[in-house]
Amino acid sequence: MTDDYEALLTSLESVLHQRAPLYARYGPGGTFDHSRKALLAAIKNEYRNGAATRVSESSLDDMGHADERYAKFVGDAVDERTRYALLEADAQVLEFKMQYLKAKTYENAQLARMQ
Repeated sequence: MTDDYEALLTSLESVLHQRAPLYARYGPGGTFDHSRKALLAAIKNEYRNGAATRVSESSLDDMGHADERYAKFVGDAVDERTRYALLEADAQVLEFKMQYLKAKTYENAQLARMQ
């Protein structure tokens, strides 16, 4: 069991290290929404400052959401959130495998005592 368990533990550690920055960004209390709002505000300010005439907030909001930088930011976030979800699933699978291995080892030890 030890070698198998150690291999699973090493794999789990690797997955958790890959997941950590994504968790910090997209998990509870993450920084994504703040970053998104800051980017949108900066883009809207560029449009506001570059406009020859007064532009309504609604129009600025539409222009900000349609801006290619914002669209790229959101597209990248979709990719990263997908990776985050996959890493979360991988971590759960590894944890279940470790639990199964522990239970199987315990079961085998109990069977060995009975003989």
